[in-house]
Amino acid sequence: MSDTGIEFRLSAPTATTGNSQTQPDPNASLGKFVSSTVWGGTLFADDNLTGTTVYRCVFAANSGSYYTLRGSAVYISGNQPATAKIAIGVDPIFVCHINTATPQATVIASESVAPPGVFFASPVYGTTASVVGDLAPLTCRGLWLRRISAGSVPASDQMFTLRLIGTLTL
Repeated sequence: MSDTGIEFRLSAPTATTGNSQTQPDPNASLGKFVSSTVWGGTLFADDNLTGTTVYRCVFAANSGSYYTLRGSAVYISGNQPATAKIAIGVDPIFVCHINTATPQATVIASESVAPPGVFFASPVYGTTASVVGDLAPLTCRGLWLRRISAGSVPASDQMFTLRLIGTLTL
C-alpha cells in the first residue's frame, strides 16, 4: 500500500515528537513515538531462547495526503512460525496525528516488559482481525507484537506476515 501512504513503521522511544527521528533498529522499537523508518523486514533478533517473551512496537501509519483507510484492522497472514507464538495487541492510545508531541503509544523500558493496557491475540483474516480504526492522512496507531519463543531456531527463520486491511477512500 506504499503508493497510498499506508505503511508500517518502527517506533522511536527516544524521540520528542512523532515522525521526527529515524530509528532503524527493530530491537529498539519499544514504543512512544512513530519513527520515520518504514518497517519491512526482521522484527525480532536471533536471541531465541525457549520460553523467552519479547515485545516490539510498530505503527500503522498513513503518511499520504489524500486517502483514508477506513475500518482498518490488523492480522497475521499465513502460518505461525513453528518455533514461536506471535500475537498482536493494539495500543490503548487512539489514532493520532503523525507529527504530534504527545506520545503516540505506550513506552516500555525493555523488550521483556509487557506494555500496560495492551491485550494480545493472534487474529487471522476476517472478523477476528484486531481493530485499528480509521487512518486519515498523516495519522498513525501503535501496534504491539509479542513473540514467545518455543525453540532454538534463529528468529530470522521465524517468518510471519502482518497485514493491514480496510477500505481506502478519498
